[in-house]
Amino acid sequence: MKGQQTINQAVEATLKFREWMIDFFGPLLPWFWVISIVISGLLFWGIVYMIINTGFAKKKVEFYMDKTGYGDVGKRRHMKAWHKIVHRSKEPDQTEWKMAILEADKLLDDVLRSSGYNQPSVDERFNALSTELISNYDQVMQAHAVRSKVSKDPEFSLAHAEAIEVLKIYKKALQEFGLID
Repeated sequence: MKGQQTINQAVEATLKFREWMIDFFGPLLPWFWVISIVISGLLFWGIVYMIINTGFAKKKVEFYMDKTGYGDVGKRRHMKAWHKIVHRSKEPDQTEWKMAILEADKLLDDVLRSSGYNQPSVDERFNALSTELISNYDQVMQAHAVRSKVSKDPEFSLAHAEAIEVLKIYKKALQEFGLID
């Protein structure tokens, strides 16, 4: 009987607490609804904002477009990267020219990797090329040698005209792959 009494007291205390909560928070309930709707809206807006600004949705759309064969997303991506390289080459700073050469080499390396050249290193992939694949093979190898000098020696001096010539070599190779116009 004593156990039943304890349970009854606990239930009564809970019901009293519930009544007190209703009396105290009841008039404030519409404000809680408004505040929760505003907070939910802000959080939803934040999620949408982050998805758009991080490029997450764009990457997913491009991924599925590549998989389904709808559109030429890879070419657009390579064209965008090439335009960034061209922009860097027009800067007055020698460091920008060097970065343009490094990015152009990386772009060609990415193309080779996606074309099935799976050698472990960049140099091995470039050495595996042939004149059948790229008509300016010797020039590409010279441009890659300049890229190697640029990446290994920060004090390497590069004339703007030389940087432009190296980029023209990469451009021709990428055009032969059909990735840029």
